Amino acid sequence: MATEVKSRAGNRTIGIPMPLVAVLRRHKASQDRERDHAADLWVEQGWVFTNRLGGPVHPRVDHDAWKNLLKKADVRDARLHDARHTAATMLLLLGVPSRAVMDIMGWSQSSMTTRYQRMTPELTLSIANQDDGPAKRRTTGYKGTGRRLISGGSGGILNAIKKGLLVTAQI
Repeated sequence: MATEVKSRAGNRTIGIPMPLVAVLRRHKASQDRERDHAADLWVEQGWVFTNRLGGPVHPRVDHDAWKNLLKKADVRDARLHDARHTAATMLLLLGVPSRAVMDIMGWSQSSMTTRYQRMTPELTLSIANQDDGPAKRRTTGYKGTGRRLISGGSGGILNAIKKGLLVTAQI
């Protein structure tokens, strides 16, 4: 089922990483073989991902493929839409500017970044430690997890320590 995009920002050109371009080229070659096999039964509708006769993939088939992918990757069950939240958070972790995130994700309102991006403990520590230089080195970890991070300075992590969320030790 084809629907119109929700906003002008949804109709956009995006950059695609070269490894994905290679995958899409292989997919196109496979689809060309399917087109040849289907012969006169193929209905060209301009879809990148199709059923065996050129039509759109049924949503149930797409859903099942997503669930199988999650299981094969041994990650928690999630809705396909949740991948948008993950993508938005990954862009945040990579330090992509908010305006660029909006363009990539197809958002016309900056409030969408708040809705989709999630702060991670690593990002919180990274931000908190930006106010001090490397003069002081601390090892910072997450209480009760056994995980430890090396980070510079104390800065804003003091509030997290007071709340019992972080443990630190001078090294």
